[in-house]
Amino acid sequence: MPGPFTTRSTTITSPFTRNTTNTSPFIQSSDLLYPYGSALDIINPKADDGGSPQIFPSRDIPLFGRNYSYLYVNNNGLLSFASSISQFTPQALPVSFGNPFLAIFWADVYNELAGDIYYRESTDPSLLSRATSDIRTYFHAMNFTAQWVFVATWHRVAYFGSSTNKVNTFQAVLSTDGNQTFLLYNYGDIQWPSMNLDGFSLDGPLALAGLNSGYDTGYYTLPGSLTISVANLSSTSNVNVTGRWAFKVDKLHPEDVNGNIGSIAQDRACMSVSIARGIARGLKWGHSTKRRSQKLWRGTPEEKALCCSVQNQCTEQAGLNSGYETGYYTLPGSIAISVANLSSTSNVNVTGRWAFKVDKLHPEDANGNIDNSTENENSTGTPLTTTPGPITTSSTTITSPFARNTTNTSLFIQSSGNKDSSASIQSSVEPRIASIAVNERFAIRALYF
Repeated sequence: MPGPFTTRSTTITSPFTRNTTNTSPFIQSSDLLYPYGSALDIINPKADDGGSPQIFPSRDIPLFGRNYSYLYVNNNGLLSFASSISQFTPQALPVSFGNPFLAIFWADVYNELAGDIYYRESTDPSLLSRATSDIRTYFHAMNFTAQWVFVATWHRVAYFGSSTNKVNTFQAVLSTDGNQTFLLYNYGDIQWPSMNLDGFSLDGPLALAGLNSGYDTGYYTLPGSLTISVANLSSTSNVNVTGRWAFKVDKLHPEDVNGNIGSIAQDRACMSVSIARGIARGLKWGHSTKRRSQKLWRGTPEEKALCCSVQNQCTEQAGLNSGYETGYYTLPGSIAISVANLSSTSNVNVTGRWAFKVDKLHPEDANGNIDNSTENENSTGTPLTTTPGPITTSSTTITSPFARNTTNTSLFIQSSGNKDSSASIQSSVEPRIASIAVNERFAIRALYF
């Protein structure tokens, strides 16, 4: 087990009536979600931190370099392959207890309050054809033909202690031909990323999505995990299908469409910093937060040096900041190694592009307000009038492969299908990281090269 058993006693006032399973047979599906429902699936028991019994599929599942003959569908948003998992507080990856798991949305799900959890294995030809088509499209795997599919769906589930009517719907689809195994995470609607009273602030534990081999290597954490930005999984993707994340998981190190993404020591170090900063409410920029996070560092000095000393990767982030205590947004993966995924993800289905409307105090994306703060639009917050902390300097000796950089003085223009033209002939700002396009409505578009 990833951690000790704990028990809880909480009195809440809930907008939900006592949840009962819909006994009328139904099937639900969409362009994103594979078909599921009481007419097709087995339904998990309604139990706090519970899950399915041990499930023995009709064939072994190649996963993380081994073959597994059984699995569990855990109510708290995971599939596990050695033992069930009842832990309700997400834990930073890797979790190296020999229990491989797929964390679709690891959180304190409470299906006794609202929602149902469905699962089934299938060799239905139409489902196999859909899985085959999706995988061949994303991975260009023309030699893959799905022979078996497992679908697990968390349908409109609430969280423990909820005093709101917010619910989440998400799904995992495993498919294999007996040798290769592919995984789809489908995020239909994520209304609560955290498990506090309102479901959307930093005061409670925050959900995690990822892949975990059960060892110190062979794991991956999805952008935004353990931060409020985990809610963005329903509006982002690594395959240009909003809300869908796809992986190849038969080898020890998982892969996305671009190849190996299995985390190593550097990822572990950076994730430790990410969690520490999250605990310290690190979504807001400032040196004072940095000092607190350093005290919370969980990695070894060697890991810290690997991640932070030269490349300073653990402090890199992307976001919007109004200068007030409210009116800010942090892009998924910031202050973690997964910030590198900005070039392969999007919130507008254009790989590497993130778009925002920023004329109001609270920034918006295509779906509306995305402000990470918990303040409402009538906030009377005042601008910061002092610097967050003292200026510090550091001294590091490095050997660089680059010659001394000088600006190209020859006039040039460069662009692509995804990026705005940006060059010295147009702007005095060096376009190394992103270009910004502004129109009369003051919308902003960040392009990651």
